[in-house]
Amino acid sequence: MRRLANRARLSNRESPTAPIRGAARAALTLALALSCVPCGLAQPVSGKVVAAGFRADNQTGYVARLGQWIPIVCELRANQSDHFQGRLVCEQRDLDGDRVAYVEAPLVVTGGGADKRAWVYAASLGKTGDVPRGVNVVSDDGALITSLNTASAEIEFLDDCTMLVLDVSDRPLARLQGRIQSSNAFSHDRFNDRNYLRDCVVSNMPCEQLPDRWYGLEAVDVVIWDKPAPARLSNAQLEALATWVRFGGQLIVGVGESWAAIRGTALEPLLPYKGDEPNVEARRLGRFLDTFKTGATPDDEFPHPISVCMAALAGGNEMRTWWDRLPDGRTVNLIVMNPVGAGRVTAVATAISDLLSVNVRNDFYHQLLDLQPVAASWLQAGRESFLGPLANSNLAQHITRPTEFGGVGAVLRFSVFAFVVAYIFVATLGSWWWLSRQALSHFSWTVFALCAIVASVLGVAMVNLTRGLSTGLNAVQIVDLEAGQRRGAGPCWFGYASPVRQTIDLSLDGAGCFLRPMTQPRMVSESEYSTPTQYEVLPARATLHRATMRASLKQLEGFWSGELDGTVSGQIVIDGQTGRVSDESWLRNELGAEIVQAYLLYLDPRLDPSSVFRAAPSATDYRGVLNYRGDPAISAMNVLVAGVGPLKPGERTAAAIGAREYAQFERDYAAWQADPKPESEPFLPTLRRRQLEWVRQFATVVPSATADPRFGGVLLASTRSLYLHMDEAIRRMGIELSSDGMNDIDISHWLTRNEAALIAFTESPGPARLLRNGAPRPTDRGYTVYRVRIPVVQKGKWSGARRPAETGMPETSGAPQPEAGDE
Repeated sequence: MRRLANRARLSNRESPTAPIRGAARAALTLALALSCVPCGLAQPVSGKVVAAGFRADNQTGYVARLGQWIPIVCELRANQSDHFQGRLVCEQRDLDGDRVAYVEAPLVVTGGGADKRAWVYAASLGKTGDVPRGVNVVSDDGALITSLNTASAEIEFLDDCTMLVLDVSDRPLARLQGRIQSSNAFSHDRFNDRNYLRDCVVSNMPCEQLPDRWYGLEAVDVVIWDKPAPARLSNAQLEALATWVRFGGQLIVGVGESWAAIRGTALEPLLPYKGDEPNVEARRLGRFLDTFKTGATPDDEFPHPISVCMAALAGGNEMRTWWDRLPDGRTVNLIVMNPVGAGRVTAVATAISDLLSVNVRNDFYHQLLDLQPVAASWLQAGRESFLGPLANSNLAQHITRPTEFGGVGAVLRFSVFAFVVAYIFVATLGSWWWLSRQALSHFSWTVFALCAIVASVLGVAMVNLTRGLSTGLNAVQIVDLEAGQRRGAGPCWFGYASPVRQTIDLSLDGAGCFLRPMTQPRMVSESEYSTPTQYEVLPARATLHRATMRASLKQLEGFWSGELDGTVSGQIVIDGQTGRVSDESWLRNELGAEIVQAYLLYLDPRLDPSSVFRAAPSATDYRGVLNYRGDPAISAMNVLVAGVGPLKPGERTAAAIGAREYAQFERDYAAWQADPKPESEPFLPTLRRRQLEWVRQFATVVPSATADPRFGGVLLASTRSLYLHMDEAIRRMGIELSSDGMNDIDISHWLTRNEAALIAFTESPGPARLLRNGAPRPTDRGYTVYRVRIPVVQKGKWSGARRPAETGMPETSGAPQPEAGDE
């Protein structure tokens, strides 16, 4: 009984461990309760990835370009009343195997549950399909808040031959997409059934998803915005669109009834229109319907009234490529092109969808998009060619080669070879011969060991020496500017070699700049080496933060914008009767660097002025006929080329521009008159002829006498849209070009009746300065190509006189001219 009583007292007394067990039960209960709370409420920010790349009608649903910026659109929401501040991070690997974090900061999400749209920009620098797999929302102190999966597991990378057209209209222009995008546009077949030399892919995107940084549109060739509503975009988006145009983009705007909404916004200065003239509704635009409508009849009308913008021309450098007339007789500036920096804006006075409400011929798309027609016979010849192209040359490798320290590498390889040969001779034959003469051959093993020790010491010394030889900064730059102006912009490439391992910040200074690891062509595989270290790419600040240098070469690419120390000035006068550059023309080099070699490219003034305004859509030559084989003339035949230089700093052209080419033409023409055959008639030097000369050096070991290989690569890339890899004389595939792994630097759209392009090569580093930890790093070696847009004045007009009767060539086509005041 006593035992039972004691046990009862002990059971009623509190155990010494009871408080611990109670606290544990309370903690477990709290954890279970928290686990029942929805995860979205436990996080300060939640969201999703809306799009990665550009939407397209392919298997993956998205397209982008290898190595170029991929805009990733996110929608975020703060789950608390407090604001959240942090950053968006997308992780990738560069070609060296280093981990790269692409960072967009600062990121501010307003509390209260409102959605925020934000962008992060990443680049895929490796193999096709290596795309960003997710986006991390990170707090300012580095804590991971949430991870957002990308909208698409795969992105299809377009090749550099494919033209990407981005349609941001509220109602996508389905008829345009159906006409310019071939059914097998994603097959990457150069000879699929299409109407144009460059295959086209049309992407559709709501205008609200336009990137807020200009480089988010880097992969896009043309943006089409029909009936725009600028008020729906943020100031950052409008500024990004305008900057993209100034840096070489092409924007097409269908104005129509939207002119009132455009006026007073950041979009208005880009357009070639001005004034507050009210719009007019019309059922008929006679010239348009008679020219472009399929099966046109004199009484054709649009199926519904269309709104026509009657604004006047802005009075700058704009060029009207199509005029029309209302039924009441008033003239309409229907299609007007306006050069803006290195890019161009094409404005249509009506909504593009209104013009496409009738079935139009392909000629309309030529006028609108600068599409180069391709002959069906050329496509057929490509499909039937069992040999394929004679060669395939990647222009990126030729242009950026100096950043590889190729010359130093060749010296080092020779040094290693010489060292190995010397060691073998000294350690074996030399030492054995000397020991035998001294009767000391029994010490041969000892001597061999001593030689090995000495060779090891020398080898270590050579490694340190070669590290010193391969240090420095090599740079390649392309600068676009207008004649007489000092504001320039363009892509740049750097090779930075360090002899020691270090962690540094690398950046470019200037508004609109960016910097990232260099891209390599598709055929070059990325390194399998992987390191736990990581550096950050900050696109908005053009900075690589804490980049690791492992006593090796780091190759970078970027875009620079800023003020130059000098410029190129001059005037270009073209003789309309002969097609030559007049003796009144001159150029002055004010760049501070010697122009080693340069070419002036301009549209042949003998082309029909009523219908040919630029090179790309031209289907005939200046005689108004097809070429002698019955195919449309190659557009590059309608661009003439005149040599310039060399010009020292401050020097003005002493001789006539193109004098050497014209003297050779006179000699060739005099010799041809002895036996005049149409297929061998000499012409003034054309862009087509020069392209064939520049491209042959990439398929043979014979250097070109007309251009440095580096300069030849830039010349071809600058006129890429006008290059046809077909030898039209013998109907076989020529040398195919690729520019995968570099920015699109084509400036074919500069070549209009009003403007010429001067492309000048210098052996001096460009104005872009790579900053190392905030301080400019001197450039040791490199070159710069300046591309200058110059106004053209035409004097006289080609008479259209018949050629010698024995040539058998017909007269000019005699296309009707516009009425007075309408040209």
